[in-house]
Amino acid sequence: MSQHYQRAELLYEQSRLKEALEELQYHLRDFPDDVDAFGLQAHALARLERFDEALDAVAAAFEIAPDYGYVYRASAFVLYRSNRLKEAHAAIKEAIRLDPNNYDYHRLQSLFWLKQGEYEEMLDAANRALELNPDDELALNLQSMALRALGQPLEAEQVALLSLNRNPEIAFSHANRGWGLLEREDYAGAKKHFREALRLDPNYEWARDGLMAATKATHRGYQWTYGLLQRLMETDAAGFILLIAVVLGFFFGMLLVHGRETPGPIEFFTGPLVLTILCFAFLISMDNPFYYTLLRLSRDGRLLLDRRQRMRTRGLICCATASLTFAVLYVLSDNKYMIDGMVWSLLLAIPATLIHTVRRGLPRFTMAVFTAVLTAALAIHIVEQTLALQEGTASESFSSSYASNAELEISFDEMLLRFLRYGCLASLFAPFFWPAGDEQDEADIKLS
Repeated sequence: MSQHYQRAELLYEQSRLKEALEELQYHLRDFPDDVDAFGLQAHALARLERFDEALDAVAAAFEIAPDYGYVYRASAFVLYRSNRLKEAHAAIKEAIRLDPNNYDYHRLQSLFWLKQGEYEEMLDAANRALELNPDDELALNLQSMALRALGQPLEAEQVALLSLNRNPEIAFSHANRGWGLLEREDYAGAKKHFREALRLDPNYEWARDGLMAATKATHRGYQWTYGLLQRLMETDAAGFILLIAVVLGFFFGMLLVHGRETPGPIEFFTGPLVLTILCFAFLISMDNPFYYTLLRLSRDGRLLLDRRQRMRTRGLICCATASLTFAVLYVLSDNKYMIDGMVWSLLLAIPATLIHTVRRGLPRFTMAVFTAVLTAALAIHIVEQTLALQEGTASESFSSSYASNAELEISFDEMLLRFLRYGCLASLFAPFFWPAGDEQDEADIKLS
């Protein structure tokens, strides 16, 4: 094998998939008939969710060696990752028929049964893999998981400990042990193993999910916010609670928009309605960022969140800090336009936290520029009205933005506020038009 192929294998094991693919391309230029290289290429592409290219690599391997078990193994893996389980089972069965003494094929079959929740079949496949290779820790962990799912926790724990004692440097073993302890509500022990799994493999989503579940169960901030809300929404009074929230939101929204003025019959509804929609949009879009912020402030925050999640957290923190700053300025200066800054700084968290939910490249750059323009519009509004207030010519704060539709002339300040309103709402659609793709290289590899 060439040095390029050897480096590709090492990079693949380290989950540095794009670099592995580059090395494989160099190797295949010199060895275009290397079926193993095409098989490894298919595996890497499947893990990157580039399934069409992965299937092309499998097809190229079949042309070279149509009766080679490893090719069927690669095909099964690609089909499994693309959620075509029926075809994946057929491919791995053919691989086993061609090479029944390959423990890796039985182990992969056990993983397929896990995906389908067929734990008896999963245990049988794991046992066959261990008969062929009793020292395989991955098969031991699959056996442990099957035993735990079948209601045999003591046996499952013994197998998990055996795997860890043999080789404590396998992330899968620590994650499996962590989930076992999590089911027993041993959160401290579970966190310890999840942290170790993430130290060994910072991109390991199963371990990150486990650490997040253990953190949620013990994080007081989460329990008193999301946990309490979830318990309330599970009660029979959930509909009544939502109704009260809407009524209160409408009432306070009306006060915020119109102050002490007596609004007209149309303004009475349109102003609070637009603000209510914005508030709902804010609450919906802030669900994950606020949740991430709570977790980021915990001990394991660095481990729990990937780069994009941390960037969303920073966006929320920046907007909340700006809002708090405007609140302090309002108290100190009694400038009513600081309330505008306080409210709109919070609402700007909608586009600010959505920047890293869109596709990298031009879409994300466009979203960042759009957020910056919205921020500039708010700054211009605050400065313009503050200067006008000093001169005694300021317009009526928030109520100015909800002027009657019958008015033909719209001031520049009103245009700014309309741009802010509809810009924040429009930004909600960006993740649907430009969904983010796979960005595994954004994981925090510094942890390793």
